[in-house]
Amino acid sequence: MILSDMDVGPCLLDIVLPIELANRNDGQGHSLWRTVSDKKRFIQTLSAYKRIPFPIPTFVVATRILGVRQQLWDYDSGFRGSWKQLQDAMVDSGWWHDDGPEYITGIFFRQDNRDRASGPAIRVQIWQSGDNPVRAKSPRKTGTIAGSKRPKKKSSYRRRGGKKR
Repeated sequence: MILSDMDVGPCLLDIVLPIELANRNDGQGHSLWRTVSDKKRFIQTLSAYKRIPFPIPTFVVATRILGVRQQLWDYDSGFRGSWKQLQDAMVDSGWWHDDGPEYITGIFFRQDNRDRASGPAIRVQIWQSGDNPVRAKSPRKTGTIAGSKRPKKKSSYRRRGGKKR
């Protein structure tokens, strides 16, 4: 297997999530509504799988478990669809501090069509990928501080000194 060629330690987590990945072979498009709705749905599903972030770098193997009447994808399509939204939802659920290369050193995509009764689902295996502890990130600040307001952007009318031209 490919993991034997890499600097990968023991398996830290092996879990099957009841989540169906989308291929999006037609493209993501320019609107964000699909990606935002996918991430919200994944966060809701992962609310039952919250955890403490891994303290060391990890390597991820994502296995798409096919359901009834589903077909294998081209392997280069594995991460083009909704995987990124699932990974971001995992970060938001506390699986990692961040999804940067300091925390996730690599990701490998596989597909399994042997047990279609269990699918559609995604099997996530997380392997140790180093011994040095990762730096804990402070949570991102979202929105504004209570009681403070952002300064109002000046309109072109106000920038011209209040006179219309």
